[in-house]
Amino acid sequence: MRKKLQWNLKLQLLVTMVVLVLLSTLSMGLGINMQVKEEMTEDFYDATRKEIEQVSGAIDLYFTTVNESVEYFAKSPLVKMIDSSITSYVDTVGADGTLQMTPAKNGGIEAKIYNFFLEYSKTHPNVPYIYLGTKDGGYIQWPDGTSTDKFDPRPRAWYTQAIENPDKIVRSGAYAAFTTGAPIVSSSVTIKDDTGNIVGVQGVDVSLDFLTNTINNMKIGKAGYVILADQTGTILANPKNPEINFKNLKDLGIAEFADIDKLAGKNLDITLNKQDYKASVYVSPKNGWKYIAVMDESEVAESVNAIQDIIFLIMVVIAVIAIGVALYLAGAITKPINAAVKYLQQIGSGDLAVDIPQSMLNKRSEVGTMVRAIDEMKQDMQNMIGGISTSGQIVSQSADKIIESMDQTQKSSSLITESIIQLASASNDEANNVMEGSDKVEQLGGAIDQVTASAQEILDLARRTSELNQRGIVIVQELVGKFNSTQRASEETAQAINHVSGSTGEISGILGTILEISGQTNLLALNASIEAARAGEHGRGFSVVAAEIRKLAEQSASAANNISHIISTVNNQVGAAVQAIGTSHELFIDQETAVRETESIFNDIMVSVNSQMDMTNQVDGQMQLMVEKRYELTDVFTNISAITEENAAITQDVSAAAEEQLATIDDIAGYLTQLQGLSKDLEDNIKKFNIQNQ
Repeated sequence: MRKKLQWNLKLQLLVTMVVLVLLSTLSMGLGINMQVKEEMTEDFYDATRKEIEQVSGAIDLYFTTVNESVEYFAKSPLVKMIDSSITSYVDTVGADGTLQMTPAKNGGIEAKIYNFFLEYSKTHPNVPYIYLGTKDGGYIQWPDGTSTDKFDPRPRAWYTQAIENPDKIVRSGAYAAFTTGAPIVSSSVTIKDDTGNIVGVQGVDVSLDFLTNTINNMKIGKAGYVILADQTGTILANPKNPEINFKNLKDLGIAEFADIDKLAGKNLDITLNKQDYKASVYVSPKNGWKYIAVMDESEVAESVNAIQDIIFLIMVVIAVIAIGVALYLAGAITKPINAAVKYLQQIGSGDLAVDIPQSMLNKRSEVGTMVRAIDEMKQDMQNMIGGISTSGQIVSQSADKIIESMDQTQKSSSLITESIIQLASASNDEANNVMEGSDKVEQLGGAIDQVTASAQEILDLARRTSELNQRGIVIVQELVGKFNSTQRASEETAQAINHVSGSTGEISGILGTILEISGQTNLLALNASIEAARAGEHGRGFSVVAAEIRKLAEQSASAANNISHIISTVNNQVGAAVQAIGTSHELFIDQETAVRETESIFNDIMVSVNSQMDMTNQVDGQMQLMVEKRYELTDVFTNISAITEENAAITQDVSAAAEEQLATIDDIAGYLTQLQGLSKDLEDNIKKFNIQNQ
């Protein structure tokens, strides 16, 4: 049967260290792997870009030479002499649809220019064609050859582009040569005479065979290559797929190449023929040609994988070393701890004589502190158990002596207890007789207390009735004062309302006057309107004013009528208010009479209550004398009863104390017997501890 694995401290430390090391190593390896992959990919792009920049620089230098040659031809004094004598094929038709060009045989300036072109071509083998076209349609070409019927150079792209850009050398897009199929680029510039007038266009065709050969010979990595396209996107060289030469990048079906100009300096991941590639785009700042370095992604991955293998091997070695170090550290940490646990187990089993090595006690770590604490605890326990052993022996001997003396004390206490019990019985009989007399006195005192309480209640009720009667008189007097104030306020209100009634009458008179004035104003305005009508055109303005005055008079009359109606309503309400105040005044007079009668009744009640209080006070005085005599009698019996009870209590206390003392002596004897047994048990337990060093 396999032994179950213990999850002890050493295993915990080991697992923790190994996990931390593995996590750290794994994260470090992944980080290094990602960094290496990024840096290798970036190195590939940088190396490719530098190589392409060199090729682009060489091509730019080559085309600079071509531009210089074109400009050299255009500014040559011989070429600037072209005129209408240059042969034109615009209206010429060949026998079989083709025209034979023979500039060398045509003589004159045309033959001289042809020979000039011929001499240049001997030192420039990459120039397949040199030609010019005049503004009259004349055309010279080296080498001479055939052309189509009615050939006119002026509509050609190389001619029109140069005319549109008279101060620049224009380069056409690449195209395949008719005879060899090699890529050719045309460079052209305008020809000006000495007066600055454009007389034609000079052109030079350059074969790009050497460029495509250079591109084809370029190696990017093991199997990578470069795709070259001109400024229009036409592919000039594709070493891996030459059949797509002269196609446009947009026609390859690669989404990333749809807008290649925006990807200058970008690094792309593309798919060609269902295979993944890394691509780096470089666009020449001078001529706009595109260089696309393409490398199989698996080739980039090979280099990365090789480094990944090395990183993995290093990680494994680090992990193995770390596990070994973890094993050593876990053992070094847990070994002294296990030793300390062993010492604790020995002490726990009762072996206090265990000897802890000095090397463990001298450790300066937390383990050393723990071991020193264990050693101190061991010594304290040795001292404590030794002291307990000595004390137990002394206790056992003392208990034996006390038990002997307690037996004698117990016998004497029994005799004393019996005598005290007889004395207590006699004291109890005497106390009972005194208690009966005291009870009779208490009953008499209770009756006197009841009579006194009843008299006191009557007196309290009389006093409260007197207080309530006085409060009633005060309230009635306040009520009379408030009735007087209310009556005065009612009279003042009636006077104010009468004043308002008089004011409304005056307002009614004023409104009557306003109505009369409005009527007269209306008549005057009507007469004015009639007079204005008689005056004709001269009175038209006055007629308008009269109409406005009449309108205002009518509005004033209407407002006065409304006010008169409101005043009439106010007068009616004032009359009703005067009537209500009169009725209220009569009610106030009746209420005042009733209040004064109530005040008289309260005064009669006050006289009766005062007489009752005088008689009740006399009864209360006699009752106080009875209470005093009752208290004197009660005090006498109380003193006698107290003395008797005190004697009985003392006798009972002495009897109880004697009995308690006897019981205590019995308990002490029992405890001493138990103490003897415990002392023996303690000695037996102490013997289990080994406190003597061997």
